[in-house]
Amino acid sequence: MKKTFSIVLALLFVLMAAACAKREEPADAIDLGPVGTATPAITPESTVTQPEPSAPVLEVEPAPELTEAPSETASPKPSSSPNPSASPKPSGSPDPSATPEAGKMPKDYKAAREINKDVIGWIKVPNTNIDYPILYDKSGKFFYDNHDIFKEKTGTPGAGSIYTYYGSLTRNTVVTGHNIRKAGTMFHGLHKVQDNKSSLSSRSNRVFSIRLFGFTKWEVFALYETKDNEPTSTLKYNIKHLSTKDNSNRKEIEEWIAYQKGRSEVSLDVSVTADDLLMTLLTCGDNYDYSEAQSRLYVFLKAVE
Repeated sequence: MKKTFSIVLALLFVLMAAACAKREEPADAIDLGPVGTATPAITPESTVTQPEPSAPVLEVEPAPELTEAPSETASPKPSSSPNPSASPKPSGSPDPSATPEAGKMPKDYKAAREINKDVIGWIKVPNTNIDYPILYDKSGKFFYDNHDIFKEKTGTPGAGSIYTYYGSLTRNTVVTGHNIRKAGTMFHGLHKVQDNKSSLSSRSNRVFSIRLFGFTKWEVFALYETKDNEPTSTLKYNIKHLSTKDNSNRKEIEEWIAYQKGRSEVSLDVSVTADDLLMTLLTCGDNYDYSEAQSRLYVFLKAVE
């Protein structure tokens, strides 16, 4: 009996450690303040209906709202991933026959939205095959960690989808996807960016087309890959949303930016301040492929358009 219980516990740990990306507890809405040149008007697609936040949402013009992310009853530890079996069941799989490309992956944002209203953005990275919809599960769980755009399960964890932790804008927006090494799909292409990091000296190569929350262009200012024995505190720190209602954590944001630039594998002439909107892209590292490894590839960007 004890042996069977030990095996069950071991299997549960593997499931929890299988996915690369984790989230931390969300913070209150913040007053965006000046945002440099990144101030597009809000479009119908730039926001997602959220549960009523516990603090008032602060409206900022002309930039999109920076809202409180949905709260959870408990935040998973950064060293583990939630059990995929605990993911919410889909409300119903979309009918692929209702789209022009029945059962096939969509080629653009509009087609993706016709398939699944959980699509809230699109990411295209130059010189890679990253060209995917960005999804958000309104329950705030990790549903798209192991489900595709058709809400079909892709395995445990399987390829899953590219998804964001929160359906609203935070100071640091987190977008993640699996590193599918063999097929070279999902966020594996970020390692191509890393392999050719010297090319990021050209602005055209470091500006990614990411349609999300009213913005369309984001510029890389740092990237690095951690090793398998990296402290789990790094993961938790790097995915901080850095949000407060009154932007009183300006010093914290500046320290966060300096930390990421200080660890970057490439020095980029990109000015970043606490007034910028930030984004963290992350996926599993390429060199350490086992469930307990803390190896991650991080790419840090700021909104520019």
